[in-house]
Amino acid sequence: MFSAVNSDSTQRLLETKTLIDICGDTSLNLKAAYNEHILLGSAYVLLYGALEYTITHCVYRTIELLNNENLKLYDVHPALWGLIYNGDCMRMEMAGENKKWENRYKLFHQMTKTETVGRIEDALFPSSNGNIKEKQIERVWQTFGLKSPMIEPGQEIVNTRLQELAEGRMAVAHGREKASFRGKQKSITDLVELYNSISRYCSYIINCFTKYIQDKEYLQ
Repeated sequence: MFSAVNSDSTQRLLETKTLIDICGDTSLNLKAAYNEHILLGSAYVLLYGALEYTITHCVYRTIELLNNENLKLYDVHPALWGLIYNGDCMRMEMAGENKKWENRYKLFHQMTKTETVGRIEDALFPSSNGNIKEKQIERVWQTFGLKSPMIEPGQEIVNTRLQELAEGRMAVAHGREKASFRGKQKSITDLVELYNSISRYCSYIINCFTKYIQDKEYLQ
């Protein structure tokens, strides 16, 4: 069901782990050739990429699976209506003053008990702009109506890890900091702990979406 997402997510995570493992292997004597802090700083970008891939492609795959169902509008979780009527909502937001009431009528007139769910846009990601952090993930959870806790019980530290990862990735990827500067701020142990937390959370996200589809949590 989500096997392709899981496989590609794992590959991205393993690339990050390879980079961190190289820095932690003293037998390679990296300092004789180049500064390992550059690699540690670059690990933020790779790890963030794995996280972003995981959640966005869980969303895309879920939309694909929902589009394969013949669903009635009044049977699905009302929060999903934001995805289902995304085009209509966008037209309402962009329409001028003279069109607003006409567009409202057209939208709400469709919402009958016999209405079937139309095709949801494949590449929709229901969140605000910005790096993937607690707020962005919360919006995804709310939009789909996932019943699993957003954060795995006992792993609340991941909120702090998400913030740390986003800040590190932004600093390096957008050139605000050199990779070597960011890499100096944390030890190998710190980076391993960050990796382990984010890697575990990626697996948790996939499990939550798998359960969402298997248990038909999208139905009222």
